[in-house]
Amino acid sequence: MKKFSGVLLIIAFIFIIVVSSYAVSYSDSEWASMLLLGFGLVAFASFIRNFGKN
Repeated sequence: MKKFSGVLLIIAFIFIIVVSSYAVSYSDSEWASMLLLGFGLVAFASFIRNFGKN
């Protein structure tokens, strides 16, 4: 289960990086950066919660 959560975290970070690169290339809008910040915070919070459980 710990290995699975680690893989899920890596996938989430790759997804965030890809989405951020697309958002930067297509628009410099504020909502894109806010959306990315939200994704990053959610991924970080879920990682901390799973790390605390295991």
